[in-house]
Amino acid sequence: MTAAVRRPSDLGMFASEPCRDTCSAAPRKSSGPFLRLATLDGRRIDPHVLRREFPDRWAAFLHATMRDATEVAFFYGVTDRAARDWWNGITAARGSSVVLASRAFPEVFDQMFPVAA
Repeated sequence: MTAAVRRPSDLGMFASEPCRDTCSAAPRKSSGPFLRLATLDGRRIDPHVLRREFPDRWAAFLHATMRDATEVAFFYGVTDRAARDWWNGITAARGSSVVLASRAFPEVFDQMFPVAA
């Protein structure tokens, strides 16, 4: 089954300007807690945009790898309600389910969720 794969840049999850020295700079004492920004291909990833758009990306991944929400529930060991919410893009998996997906369907996962080489 072949599904159209959208790149993260198509989904708008990247900040518009490339990441520069600010992404890895050491924190200043007066700056409070330091947040290291994630990067992909030298561009900053906006964690708020990623979190907002991840349910749609996860649903597209499930549609490319599973037949229906019932199969999702069985494969990932989640409730029927969670599987339906994932399938419909209302919520998305976290943690162990995402790791399981990356191991069970590495080619599709790498296309849907690419990382810098």
